[in-house]
Amino acid sequence: MDKILFIKKKIESLAFKAKTLGFGYMCDDSLNSLRRKMNLYFALFPKEKEKYKAELDFINAPGQKRVSYSTVFPYSFSEKYDYNQVEVFKDQELNLFYVIHNGKKLYFNHNFKNETAVKYNYAFLMAEQDKESTHCYLDDTFQIKEGDVILDIGAAEGNFSLDAVEKAKEIYIFEANEAWKEALEATFAPWKDKVHIYYKFVSNIDNEQCLRIDTLLKEKPVDFMKIDVEGAETMILEGAEETIRNNKALKLAICTYHQQKDVDFLSSLLHQMNFSTCLSDGYMLFIYRKLAPPYFRKGLIRATKKQ
Repeated sequence: MDKILFIKKKIESLAFKAKTLGFGYMCDDSLNSLRRKMNLYFALFPKEKEKYKAELDFINAPGQKRVSYSTVFPYSFSEKYDYNQVEVFKDQELNLFYVIHNGKKLYFNHNFKNETAVKYNYAFLMAEQDKESTHCYLDDTFQIKEGDVILDIGAAEGNFSLDAVEKAKEIYIFEANEAWKEALEATFAPWKDKVHIYYKFVSNIDNEQCLRIDTLLKEKPVDFMKIDVEGAETMILEGAEETIRNNKALKLAICTYHQQKDVDFLSSLLHQMNFSTCLSDGYMLFIYRKLAPPYFRKGLIRATKKQ
């Protein structure tokens, strides 16, 4: 079976590279290979290069070997986050690692086998949510308010909800990967009266694996939705039509970096749903998925319901 999967991946890789004229990147390629392809592509198309000059200059700058999150976020702010400086603790009773995140315990699941893995992942999270990052859900004018009801769809570690938990009236956390169950419940144990956690996919259908926001919340007020679900954003919005229609001051933070065309498609869809939208500043180089020119992607859309 492993051999069959290996052959299948090789065929997929060759087909993708042929389709993208040799400029395509698969996530098992080396970063040096990606850099060479990018430089060759932009040398052939110099007008496109101007749009990404700052990012390319950072990636091509000589110096020490960078960790991967300073490639994903190709700006100097990413280098502030040295994973070696992260302090990790162990909950002996739960057998889980945790860090102190803005004064609160943030737990990591059992797949994090050692402190180094936790340190690296936490440093990545901090770079991801730096105020200069294109992946940062909030900015100076797009914020969570005191007493908001929040939906965190695609929570993973739960750091977004943890930062909002003291302001929020209620938080609904959705994480389809049940490996996070014990860690999330440990993180939010002090606020279990107002934090509700669901281990299902959020979608446009209801079944054993999936749920619709409209079915779960019915006519309950919602103020803020954060959606980071690896390309399933459209189905989530389809399953939340009533919730979106009924909440006049709703804000959405929706990630757009998982697929090349997400930013254009989701922007158009949100405009049809009566939202004003703003793209976050900067770009990501999302090396954990296959990439094609021009490689760089916007991190997210911040959307506000028009009155």
